[in-house]
Amino acid sequence: MRTHAGVWIDHRNAIVVILADGKPSTTNIASLTEKPARTSGGSHQREPWAHQAVVAEDHRDREYRHALTRFYEAVGKVIARADDLYLMGSGEARKELLNYLKEHDRFTGRVRESKPAQAMTEAEVVAETCRFYHLPMQAAS
Repeated sequence: MRTHAGVWIDHRNAIVVILADGKPSTTNIASLTEKPARTSGGSHQREPWAHQAVVAEDHRDREYRHALTRFYEAVGKVIARADDLYLMGSGEARKELLNYLKEHDRFTGRVRESKPAQAMTEAEVVAETCRFYHLPMQAAS
């Protein structure tokens, strides 16, 4: 029997539903990232060392991107055994996860659909995943 997965994701967390033998199991993955705050001002600041803030901001952005990559890797580990993938979530995070999956050969051809979705509870993600794969709704374990 095929193993199906449904993923709801944003930059803060992911809810992964694995449907094996028709029974759902869920995993919550926290990203542990915070979008870096932008410094105020511009290139013509009064302080003599203000240009160093730009370097620090670039460093924060790189750290944020690396943290997101580690987050997508963690999601990839959970869905690695799935034969089919259904992605839902906020636009940017869902697209970034889709790009991450396209970069890794082991996920080639597994994504059945990717669609935008507002915030969902774990139960809603389970229900939507079961609906997508035309399986009866069962309690998650």
